[in-house]
Amino acid sequence: MTLKLTEHQEVLLEKYGLLMERFGLSPVATRINALLTIVDKEAISFDEISSTLQISKSATSTALNVLISLGYVNFKTVLGDRKRYFYAETESWKIRMGKSFEVLLELAEVLNEIANCKSDKDLTQKKDVIAYSNFLTELGNCSIRSLQDTNVE
Repeated sequence: MTLKLTEHQEVLLEKYGLLMERFGLSPVATRINALLTIVDKEAISFDEISSTLQISKSATSTALNVLISLGYVNFKTVLGDRKRYFYAETESWKIRMGKSFEVLLELAEVLNEIANCKSDKDLTQKKDVIAYSNFLTELGNCSIRSLQDTNVE
C-alpha cells in the first residue's frame, strides 16, 4: 500500500509541508496535503496516505478531517469499494487566496481609520500607519485583479 515516491518528490513533499506549516497547519496535515498535491495519481486511499507517510491511522484521520473542513482536501468513492480516495482540492486555491487578500484590504481600511483618529502629535507613526495601509491596499487590489485574470478556478 505504500506509494513509491521519487527522491525529488520526497524533497518537494518536505519543502511544501514546511511552507504550509507557516499557515498554522500541523506537520502531519501539511505532509498529507503535500503528498496529495505531489503524488502522480488522481486520488489515493487512507491506507496509502498512512503507510507512505508512516503515520498512525488516528493521526491520519485527524489531519484529514481538519484538511477537509478547511477545504484543502476532498474525497470520492468508487462504486463497489468501501474506501474513500482523497485528493488535494486544488480548485479552491483561488477562492482561499482571494479571501486572504480581502482580509488585507479590510486591515488597510482599519489602519486608515486608526490614522484618521491620530493627532499630529506623533506624525511619524501616523505616516507609517498610512504608508502601511496604502501598501496593503495596493497589494490586495493588485493580487485580486491578478487572481481574476488567471484561469485557476
